[in-house]
Amino acid sequence: MAYEADGWVFSHAGFSKTWVSYMKQQFHYILDKFPDEDPNRTIFSSMEEYCDYQKKVERTALVWDENEWGVDKLNEVWHTLTHFSGDKNFIYGFDELLDWHGCFSGSGDEVTQGPLWIRPNSLISEPYYPKQVVGHTEYCFMGNYEALTNKNTDVVILCDSASHIVPDVFDTQNPPASSTIADFNRKYKQFDKKIGNLKSIFGGLGADYKEFERVEKIKEVFPDNFDYIYDTYFKEWNV
Repeated sequence: MAYEADGWVFSHAGFSKTWVSYMKQQFHYILDKFPDEDPNRTIFSSMEEYCDYQKKVERTALVWDENEWGVDKLNEVWHTLTHFSGDKNFIYGFDELLDWHGCFSGSGDEVTQGPLWIRPNSLISEPYYPKQVVGHTEYCFMGNYEALTNKNTDVVILCDSASHIVPDVFDTQNPPASSTIADFNRKYKQFDKKIGNLKSIFGGLGADYKEFERVEKIKEVFPDNFDYIYDTYFKEWNV
């Protein structure tokens, strides 16, 4: 479900504080153990007898400690459960949290989503781990890593793109510079305008551009990452 290295947590989509809180509740449901003796006892002859019984239960119960939460614990529980309805190990609440726990966003852009669904905008608003690396959402529009931060200096590194090719080896000691959601959106709007302008030129008055002329024009606008831009946005585009 996730992997941790050098203080960075790698997962498909990321961990929010809200989702981890929900999962801790599920872990109590799955992992807390209570005595087998008199499990259904409901009748007592006196309040004293009832209190003695409750003390006994408290002494012998094995309650999962939330301090045990971590990536390794999540992976351990994940691997002990199977997710086919009818199986004795099937836990609906656990499976629901992993698969879909949203109410308002059809794309997963809400903090209730888990590491298979949450989107970067919601994730950076309340990340459980301060340094995370995720895919799932095509934020790498320029072909390299993107990184988001918030006022608490938490960082989420994004590595998915329209080509779904991971940009490069991720150096945990030298992460890319990060920006806020507002700065990222501003940069993306500027980028999208450049792409739109080029396609408008090639499909409009400049429809007679020869291929090498289109290539040169794209290189003028994107000199540093022409190959990625051309292959992703123009190679298969019918001009």
